[in-house]
Amino acid sequence: MYRLIFETDIPATLAEAGGLRRSLDSVLSYCIHSEKLQQTISICLSESLTNLVQHNSTNALTIRFSKDNQRWFLEIIDNGFPWNPSIKSSIDINTMTVDEGGRGIPLVQSLCQHINYESDNRKNTLTLSWPRPNRSTKPTILIVEDDTSLGRLYQSYLSQDFTIKMATNGLDALNLLKHDDIKLVISDINMPSMDGFALREKLSQQRKKSLIPFIFLTSNHNPLMLIQATEMGIDDYLKKPINKTQLTQCIKRVIKRSQQVHQQITDRIDQGISSILKPDLPDLSEDWKLVVASRNAGVGGGDLLLHQTRGESTVLMLIDIIGHDDSAKFFSYAYTGYLHGLLQGTKQELTPANFLAELSENALQGKLLSKTLLTCCVAKISKSGRLAVASGGHPTPLHITESGLKRLDVGGMLPGLISKTHYQDLDITIQQGERVAFYTDGLFESANDQESRNSLEQELCDLLLSTLKEPIDVALANVMERFDQLTGYTAKDDVTLILLEPKILLKEQQKSYSIDAAL
Repeated sequence: MYRLIFETDIPATLAEAGGLRRSLDSVLSYCIHSEKLQQTISICLSESLTNLVQHNSTNALTIRFSKDNQRWFLEIIDNGFPWNPSIKSSIDINTMTVDEGGRGIPLVQSLCQHINYESDNRKNTLTLSWPRPNRSTKPTILIVEDDTSLGRLYQSYLSQDFTIKMATNGLDALNLLKHDDIKLVISDINMPSMDGFALREKLSQQRKKSLIPFIFLTSNHNPLMLIQATEMGIDDYLKKPINKTQLTQCIKRVIKRSQQVHQQITDRIDQGISSILKPDLPDLSEDWKLVVASRNAGVGGGDLLLHQTRGESTVLMLIDIIGHDDSAKFFSYAYTGYLHGLLQGTKQELTPANFLAELSENALQGKLLSKTLLTCCVAKISKSGRLAVASGGHPTPLHITESGLKRLDVGGMLPGLISKTHYQDLDITIQQGERVAFYTDGLFESANDQESRNSLEQELCDLLLSTLKEPIDVALANVMERFDQLTGYTAKDDVTLILLEPKILLKEQQKSYSIDAAL
């Protein structure tokens, strides 16, 4: 399932290239969990743009960032002379200097194994891609221990239940913490380069890392050291030698206590926010049947479903607030209030594309709304099965008919990234006996690996098609029941699925069908 996330055209200047990289960096930080992969993509963009601006006859550039079920894609399109960075250079990336030939191409080649280059008389297209990593269902623990034998022993104790990362000192640990989603740190105290105390002190100074549960290990039984360790706000302290039972029980105790604290905070947030974010449907009883189901993953942002009926048309907005932590719940709340106000305050009847453009501009300029990103699909439904749709980085709606399931050809970049973003409406008439499905990311991406994601998507799409002749509420229930079964009743991300279908035919259509039947 291909999805455009970011697209823009810029003049080929260093200033424009720098601004573009900053815009894309904000997208990467929200869309990709791995900081290492974020940095890799950002560096490849920077090196490619620098090469084109400084050493090519290019005067205009187009940059796209997108994804499908398997990979992330970065496309760089220029109108200069061909330069083909897919051809391997003889330059050694480890020995080259800034002034040497190659102009950054060896660096791009070293950071991206999948490079495709196409050129014709009008444009050159460089496509860089990276695999989307599998999601581990095991929590990740970082063990910091300078005695490699002990480190391997602890790893053998824990590898069945946890994903283990290893570091031999505090400096190495800090580097791993930058790039990996660590749920718990287990650290020795006496180590070279940076000891455990210094590591803990560094983490306490970082807002995002200060709350990671922390356990000290030491063979020093000095009571003063124990006092110093506890005063640093650690979660537990174990004296060496340590057996498997001691270590696993300590970890379970610390993780459970951390989860309880996190749950208490989350519950307080949810009491005030989750009820507001719960999907709500308009009354479309005369012209359309419309049903919705949702699953709350309990973490990150949230899915919003807003609507407004004006005259004979209803506007639906399905929004997915992007975020990996609890602060995204707050932004969901903020966006709910803003979008309600935008809907109510708009006096003229906007098309979905114009509404998205206005949303994008306000999200870019607003001090609060610019702090997070969202995907958004806007649909305007009218009498006689008429439907207009525009999308900003959102999953493609599905048109379900007897002849098969087709993705509606609508797409656009995430709102709020660049000024004056343009979107396009897709106008379509949905016939009686057909349906349209709108959904958020979690529906097809609540799986741990690529094979599972593909299987989940294929099975749910097949079920949407096979239940077309069933009542729409029964079809929705069947799809969500199968989703729960396939995901083990644990969604990895918030999920919203909307099905809608027209209730009646146009009088002209009814007459036409009557005539055809008589003939």
